[in-house]
Amino acid sequence: MGQASTYPECGCTTLTSEIAELVIDGVLTYGQGVALMKTLSHALAKANRGQYRVAVNIANAFTNQVFGLFEDGVLSEEQASFFIGRAAILINIWSEM
Repeated sequence: MGQASTYPECGCTTLTSEIAELVIDGVLTYGQGVALMKTLSHALAKANRGQYRVAVNIANAFTNQVFGLFEDGVLSEEQASFFIGRAAILINIWSEM
């Protein structure tokens, strides 16, 4: 259970780093990157307060943001799949808590 409790923080950190790289590379605008990072941060904050259902809902909103960026041609299928897959792990962990 120790890994499950630390993965969300590590997972959010990894996602935030990947988002920052996409901003640096010019794939995402600064605003798009900040919006995604804020959503992740908000989800993690809710989970850290034991509000797992709310965290799941916010993580689903992150997934929707990513899918929208994919549909708009901003993110490639590979990039979107990476973010959606990592968000799904967070959602699964928080759903079981």
